[in-house]
Amino acid sequence: MVYCQSCGAVNTKDDAYCFACHQSLTDDAPTPPSGAPAAHRVIADAPTSITGPSGKRYRILEQVGTGGFGAVYKAATSERGHRPVAIKEINLEGLQPQEIIEATDTFNREVQVLSSLRHPNLPRIYEHFTDPRHWYLVMEFIEGHTLETYLQMTKGRLTLAEVLDIGIQLCSVLEYLHIHHPPIIFRDLKPANVMLTPYQRVYLIDFGTARFFKPGQARDTIAFGSPGYAAPEQYGKAQTAPSADIYSLGATLHTLLTGKDPAESPFRFESLRHSNPALPGELDDLVMKMVALKASERPQSATEVRAELQRLSSEHMRRLYPYAPDSASRRAAHTYYAPSPNAGPYASSSSQGSQQAQMQVGRSSSARIRGRVTRRAVVTGMLLLAVVGPGALRAITHPVSPPATLPPTPHDLEIGVTLNTHRGQVKRVSSVAWSPRSQYVVSGSWDHTVQTWKAVTDEDIQTYSGHKGKVNAVIWSPDGSAIASASDDKTVQVCNTANALKLQLTYRGHRGAVTAIAWSPDGQYIASGSADTTVQVWSPMTGKCITTYRKHRGSITGLAWLPMMNASPSDPRYLVTGSQDGTVRLWDAYSGKDFLIYKKEGPETVSALACSPDGTFIAAAYNVQATSGNFYKLRIWNVQTGAYLKSYTNHTGEITAIAWSPESHSIATASEDGTVVVRDIDDESFATYQKHRGPVRSVAWSPDGMMIVSSGDDATAQVWEID
Repeated sequence: MVYCQSCGAVNTKDDAYCFACHQSLTDDAPTPPSGAPAAHRVIADAPTSITGPSGKRYRILEQVGTGGFGAVYKAATSERGHRPVAIKEINLEGLQPQEIIEATDTFNREVQVLSSLRHPNLPRIYEHFTDPRHWYLVMEFIEGHTLETYLQMTKGRLTLAEVLDIGIQLCSVLEYLHIHHPPIIFRDLKPANVMLTPYQRVYLIDFGTARFFKPGQARDTIAFGSPGYAAPEQYGKAQTAPSADIYSLGATLHTLLTGKDPAESPFRFESLRHSNPALPGELDDLVMKMVALKASERPQSATEVRAELQRLSSEHMRRLYPYAPDSASRRAAHTYYAPSPNAGPYASSSSQGSQQAQMQVGRSSSARIRGRVTRRAVVTGMLLLAVVGPGALRAITHPVSPPATLPPTPHDLEIGVTLNTHRGQVKRVSSVAWSPRSQYVVSGSWDHTVQTWKAVTDEDIQTYSGHKGKVNAVIWSPDGSAIASASDDKTVQVCNTANALKLQLTYRGHRGAVTAIAWSPDGQYIASGSADTTVQVWSPMTGKCITTYRKHRGSITGLAWLPMMNASPSDPRYLVTGSQDGTVRLWDAYSGKDFLIYKKEGPETVSALACSPDGTFIAAAYNVQATSGNFYKLRIWNVQTGAYLKSYTNHTGEITAIAWSPESHSIATASEDGTVVVRDIDDESFATYQKHRGPVRSVAWSPDGMMIVSSGDDATAQVWEID
């Protein structure tokens, strides 16, 4: 066998030129005269809009990529919460018949594979359509950078913690693809085909070369791959199997850790420790097994690789944050923690711009291996995922209308793709909250523990066991540096997340169980509500109480900070509190002065409340006692006008928790009936998540708007995305 020094393809010893890239295999052979791809065509100016089926209009915001067959556009539509979408266009005008076949074949491959998949590390296809001259694909638009670009921004290599986290996420999505029926082989895993968002979430992109595994087939119909990252069997010698993706993942991890491009010396990987002696030897062994030339010598599954990466990640965190035992944390099962990443290259908003500009919609390095590089490879490159950021905060400005009460009806759609089920606590998980960057979840339980864990991979980070009673509420500080937990033991305990959840302060101002807590947006104060009917505002640094509010006549069931009345976001001073006395009160956190009081309409109590992130709405849940029996109602008010807007009765059990989406467009409610209902407050559509096996006690929407976590009496916390 002779390996091509240019692309890595396996050739026979009698070959003068590489069959894949047509480069010389000998020093004295002349360069072949043909084989180069056709030149790119010039793309016309971007259209102002594209009209889809049923007259749906997409307004083009900008063109973010061009290439051989078309362009990628950032577009807006009145649907999907006004979030941008990506539209990929193939322009068929002027193409030869064979080129049209190849272009549309790659397009259809992406649609066929991605349309049936749902995973947090995969882009989502919304629709596809055609007109006489164009084919269009409308997809999720994600902000971030390809790993290839991110490597350039970080001087050629990533930190060990970053690579382990990226590797675990990639294993998760490969595992999902490989257990599909039939298995899906990605075939082109490399840094250019992996997106990294500002929230450190990974997306696997470009399914133009993916294929379904066909048992019994000798080899792939057409060979594809990227030099340096493609396994030897991808060069037409055998059918690609999951082991080929394991090879590509190993090559990718090697590149991220060393900064070396494997295309420069295909199939030849030196030890990681040659580049960085500080890297763990076990990681070196794992990566070198992954890039073994023989598929039988590689790890047998992504699950196996993921388990080893998770173990190495845990060991790395223990080394970074050594365990300092004390009386409270000595009983902790896990005593390590990965803090939220620093801003790094994402600190500047200007650097967060759409990464489509980096994606040339032209020749892809995913070249057709047998024969010359064709237009198919160019289209494969064009079908890279377009990327943009989370939806902007949107203030909803409904006209004040008469209250609408909707009768209980069957849920119109069952939703929720469960991404992870956390089972680390043994009793009711009473409260969950997200870290500021949507990477981690903290959960509090009636087993007296507080746990932090990775939202998608479920890797346990820390366990805190300092409470002497049931934990009723948990909250993350705005900067992610601390966690506060409230308990039946009448305390609120504040722990530092960067030091094994070490206890920082215990607040003992209440005379009853602490039932609700909220951290002010500026991080300066915590408000805590109690069964003693008081709400107290105090400093998490000193424990000094500045306000005690005593106007409720029942246990506090919910509270939230609300910026309003032209208050600066850096100077929050308004609180909304709800109580079993049936009232919801809006008051000044510093003086205790009331501004608005929403009184009960009859024999009813407040069981939960939440304020929309844009400060426009208050939502409160009521238990209403009627002669025909109790029923459960959600009411929404406009804070600016005081107007009562809407009322919903979609649960058959007490509503225990409320969460608003980050853009204030949707609302999720958890209930003792075992469901979470997600509702769009504009168009009245709603759907339900029904995967819990008992009452649901808490629900929280991730700050990036991509996921929801809910928890309950079944002792689980479940991370899921709306389908």
